[in-house]
Amino acid sequence: MAYDRISPLGDVRGDLQAALVAWTVASAMSSGPRRPKFQDFVFKWRDEPQDMNALAEQLKAYAAQVGKVE
Repeated sequence: MAYDRISPLGDVRGDLQAALVAWTVASAMSSGPRRPKFQDFVFKWRDEPQDMNALAEQLKAYAAQVGKVE
């Protein structure tokens, strides 16, 4: 994770590249005043860190629903 903060190569860069391709195709296919905005194609990561204990409880509850946990 620390490397991703100092390097432009990583998941965020890949998401932006994919968004740029999708936006370019959508812009080329659309006509008139309703052209898409680039921001509509950018994946929005969570700003707040997730609580790992809450996430573990959610996973246990899900696993119990599907019958994988006693």
